[in-house]
Amino acid sequence: MIAEILKDEEAHVDWLETQRELLSRMGLPAYLQHLAGEFSE
Repeated sequence: MIAEILKDEEAHVDWLETQRELLSRMGLPAYLQHLAGEFSE
């Protein structure tokens, strides 16, 4: 059970790191537009 929780947390950290990198590369306006596009599709 603990191993499963750890795996989920590691995946969450990976996702957050990816989002930070995208924000850094794209800039805030483009990043927000990117997120809005994901939700509207």
